Amino acid sequence: MATELPGSSATTEAPEQPGAAPEAAAGADGEAATGPRRGRGRRVLRGAAIALAVLVVLGAVSGEIVARFVLGLGNPPLYRPDPQIEYLPVPGVYRRFGNTISYNSHSMRSPEIPATKSDPNELRVMVIGDSVVNGGAPSDDSELATALLPGMLSKQLGRPVVVGNISCGSWGPINQLEYVRRYGLFDADVVVIVVNSDDAFDAPTYGPLGPEHPTKKPVLALQELLFYYGPMAFKYHVLGEKEAGPPPPILEPNPEDQRASLAAFERLVITAREAGARVVAVHHFKLTELRSGRAEPGYDRLREAAGRAGVRFVDTRADMLRLMREKGTGYRDYIHPDAAGQEALARLLAREVVAATKDR
Repeated sequence: MATELPGSSATTEAPEQPGAAPEAAAGADGEAATGPRRGRGRRVLRGAAIALAVLVVLGAVSGEIVARFVLGLGNPPLYRPDPQIEYLPVPGVYRRFGNTISYNSHSMRSPEIPATKSDPNELRVMVIGDSVVNGGAPSDDSELATALLPGMLSKQLGRPVVVGNISCGSWGPINQLEYVRRYGLFDADVVVIVVNSDDAFDAPTYGPLGPEHPTKKPVLALQELLFYYGPMAFKYHVLGEKEAGPPPPILEPNPEDQRASLAAFERLVITAREAGARVVAVHHFKLTELRSGRAEPGYDRLREAAGRAGVRFVDTRADMLRLMREKGTGYRDYIHPDAAGQEALARLLAREVVAATKDR
């Protein structure tokens, strides 16, 4: 009988289990396949996030370029608080929506005007008012009544004419009087005070200036586009330019504010006369007043104050109604004249200034 010796090659091996090797191989292949798929997924997500971030940055940069260099945002007309006048435009040249907005060294929306005349034949006219006269950023310097007036008057009178625009948005008689007390009337021959019904009780608050009177430039032009002009554009061009919500409500005037405003209006007339100027008061009607056919109470209060001061008091009612009837335009909102309205105002001012010069 043959005997198996220890270590012999004839030793019997354990039988192979069916399916064991294939399962092990399948498990190894599955792990190898899942890892790359997960890695590729993470890379795709990371790439998408980077692409999105790049698109956002490019969009912001493009928006900033358009807002700053196409729309002219990022460099708004600036204002500075003032303890007597309340606030003043900061001198400079600003460009907004293709318009040029200029303020001279005396914060007038006019070219530089020497304090006194150099030519005795020169006619000087100072027009005093609020945003109606000023026009604001929606009006180019060249469109304003005060810019059109020198050419009209020079043609009619045959003499050199200088016109100053002493105005600022939301100024009332008290602001205007304080300005004149500080800077004078620049040797004016005629002073035209343009008022509206709100001026009968428009008293300064001397509080912090709001976004409509910025005191410094924004960091980004997009800030103005998104948070100031964007809502305004929606209001005027989506809701309707002329019907974009109601105008400010007519409030019951504060008796103290009314007394102070009317007293300042009368004092402004007296101050101009004491400086040797002829004075005319022009009441600018709101579009809402013309449509309703009724003047607001401030109109009567100002007309009475003009009577007490002995100053001629005229209004824009007939001129603006004629313009609206003939051209269907005249206002850009419930109170401010558009370019055609500014031209109509200039013609009215020219008539009054010519009449005033003949009275001398």
